[in-house]
Amino acid sequence: MSTIRYFDVPHVFRFGQQDDQTHHTWMRFYRAATCFEVTIDGPNIAGTPFEQEWARRAFAPTSHTNFVQNWNDFCDCVLMQILPTLQELAPTGLRSWTTLEDYIKTTTYKLSLHKATTKTGNDDIQVKIDEGPTARPAFELHPELLLNLNFPLPDDLPHIPASVLKVLNQDKDLRQRPYKVQLPDSSLAYLIPAQGKIKSMPSGTIGNPSLSTIATHLNLHNLFTDPATPHSHLKHIPRPLAIVTTPSAPPNPESPDKPLSASEDAPNQSTLTTPAPRLAGLLLTYLPHARPLSDTAMITHITSFDDPTSTRQSLHKSLLQTTRVLHAKDPPIIHGNINPHTVMLSVKLCPYLVGFSTDVANGLYIDHSRAGTKGADQEGLVSTFGEDGWLAHKINQETGKARIDQHWTKRAEVQATRGTECTGQLCVEEILDHNMLNLEVTEVTESSYHKLRFFSQ
Repeated sequence: MSTIRYFDVPHVFRFGQQDDQTHHTWMRFYRAATCFEVTIDGPNIAGTPFEQEWARRAFAPTSHTNFVQNWNDFCDCVLMQILPTLQELAPTGLRSWTTLEDYIKTTTYKLSLHKATTKTGNDDIQVKIDEGPTARPAFELHPELLLNLNFPLPDDLPHIPASVLKVLNQDKDLRQRPYKVQLPDSSLAYLIPAQGKIKSMPSGTIGNPSLSTIATHLNLHNLFTDPATPHSHLKHIPRPLAIVTTPSAPPNPESPDKPLSASEDAPNQSTLTTPAPRLAGLLLTYLPHARPLSDTAMITHITSFDDPTSTRQSLHKSLLQTTRVLHAKDPPIIHGNINPHTVMLSVKLCPYLVGFSTDVANGLYIDHSRAGTKGADQEGLVSTFGEDGWLAHKINQETGKARIDQHWTKRAEVQATRGTECTGQLCVEEILDHNMLNLEVTEVTESSYHKLRFFSQ
């Protein structure tokens, strides 16, 4: 779980795992643009005071309510034990992430903790450097060899080296991967980085969603250059700007101090004297001040308009037209994952579809069995923008209005009105028509709204 622990500098924790049976823990975090992977095995620290603190925080029963606090306490426990070593290996100001290439070549150490053979003062633990320093990609970045890509790169898209892209979003949220970059001409772009393979749940299949997303956006690039495509509908899709490359090679797992050569990473290719170019990501047009539809602030912004219902319907119509254009292609272009997290809205409420993927759906709003089909996109739009969809529900929550549609067969009971008990079940129309809440229909407050409990007949 991602968290930030502040000591002399911020420590950004990305991952952690534990094994109760083997008494083993592992964690990865970043400090001063340096990556640390720390392994602790119970037998290696047996009999030390630190072992008791470590085991108590790592293996104690944890409920859902106190999981976050326990994880933070565990991170603090380990940090306090190894902080002098961290300060020596990654002192403040020694390294910084400025360009995307800096992220790809992040200095990395692998550490392990052991019982000290010679005790110095109160220190009963010795920190051992098992590996490092090596240059490895941070934040799950994984540049892919161009020779290994299973999709073509358009000839009319320029290639930009990662070393000239300045990352701008680091100060906004230290836990976020690079996504907002500045080009040499000072213009801004949105970065889709190439990342490693992951296991999709619950199917258990292994794939690379980042490369699938990049491939789909490159396919979309052909639509922007196709004069037969109505560009008015493509305005709701960020346009590809450039392909990001890097000469950096990932570390060789057999020899961590020696990067993989092109021939080792791609056995069918001839040996090269310099690392072969790799795909580091894809740049899209930047959407200034745009936020995901799922952002609470964006819901508040939508409900500030005179008629948020019409706004919702307009958003639905715009994206429906866009998906129809995509589906009409041969072969059809499927988004596959339309939900409140993959729809961005500008300040003027212009919608944008992002997060295109050909093989991944998060399962929150669409059926996994239909992922990658036209029906999945249609269902995603309806469940997000439809009359009974996610946004309609959020608008009702935000405004406190009890929306009644003809197809609803739900009823409500009034628990308390004007300090008196109202028994029985009444239709919402009856409650509002008889003014039993002493409020106008268009001015039902949030507190009054929550006195109405809806349930299915």
